[in-house]
Formats: sequence, structure tokens, C-alpha cells
Amino acid sequence: MKKFNLAIDYIDYLIITHFHGDHIGGIPSLLLHLKDCGKQNKPIQLIGPVGVLNTITNLSNMFFGSRAVDMESIELSINDISELELDDFSIKSYPMRHKPESLGYKMLFGDISIGITGDTGYNENIKLIADNVDYFIVECSFKEEISSSHITLKEVLEIFAHYNCKNIILNHLSNDVISEFKKSDVPNHISLSYDGMKIEK
Repeated sequence: MKKFNLAIDYIDYLIITHFHGDHIGGIPSLLLHLKDCGKQNKPIQLIGPVGVLNTITNLSNMFFGSRAVDMESIELSINDISELELDDFSIKSYPMRHKPESLGYKMLFGDISIGITGDTGYNENIKLIADNVDYFIVECSFKEEISSSHITLKEVLEIFAHYNCKNIILNHLSNDVISEFKKSDVPNHISLSYDGMKIEK
């Protein structure tokens, strides 16, 4: 974030899909940075699966002791669709197929809507997340199915490309996916994510 001159001295919300290390392992360092900056004048709201506050607190304590900013949590069901209306945006969570606590999200910021799967295998809730959003952010780990807990490029091109969404952005990319994407006949509304990517209405 610093590389792209994004201010990270104050954060309102952290939205977490699941508790794998490649998704939450950097949070303790972020919390320590916010503590040291001294500009975080209210607790960060952690939004995520049941157990998110305990998980992040334990991880942060393991890394740095108790040196972190104050945190509160909004913990969402891992079995049912949940919906929240917050001051700045609305968010709806959907159970995903990856780890037992995995959630995907559909968010509305003013007139911009964003859906994100997080890590997951194919499931029917994905279509609900994608429906009528401006940006649908999809994990895409493999070209073809190796694991039932991740989405493939084949599924994106054969299924997701026909969903009712304006743009599809693929993330959580392997080198095989990137290579295959570049030589495939891909619809114009599907793109690969990259560091520093900006999305606009």
C-alpha cells in the first residue's frame, strides 16, 4: 500500500473471508503500524466469520504481544446469508466452499457494487454474489480442476462469463492461469488483477 501512496494511518474496517495465512498473515503488522502511527482514534471493525476477533487477536499477540490497535468485530454466520447496513456501505455475506468459515461478500458503496468470492470452489452462492454488480472479483487459482476448493479458469470462461455482472476481475492467480488467460479467447469484461490496480465506476 505504501508503494502506491495509499494512506494506511487510519482504517475503519477490515473485511476477512477466511483464516488461511495468505489472507490474514499480514494483519498483525498492519495493526502494529496503526498503533505506532497514533492516528487510529477508534477501534477497527473486523467484519468476518464467527471467531474473527479471537483469531486476529491471537495472531497479533503471537507476532507482537499486545501491541496493536483496539479492535471490535461484527461476526457473521458461516451457515446462512447475512446482511448489514453500515454508515458507509452495505454488505451481504454468503457461505463459500473452501474452509468451514469461508465467506464471500456483496457490497454496495454509494452507487458502486462489488462482489468478491474469496477462496472457494464452485457453488450456487457465487451467482448470487455476481448478480448485477459492477465489479465481480473472483479467485482463480488453477486452469482446470485440481482442488474442489478453488475456482478454475475453465469455470470462469464457461460459467461465470455469462453471469449478470459488468466486469469480472480475477485474483489469487497462479502462473499457469496467467499464461493460459493470455492465450485464450477471453471476453472483454474479464481481466486479471495486478498490484496497484484501480477500479472506477
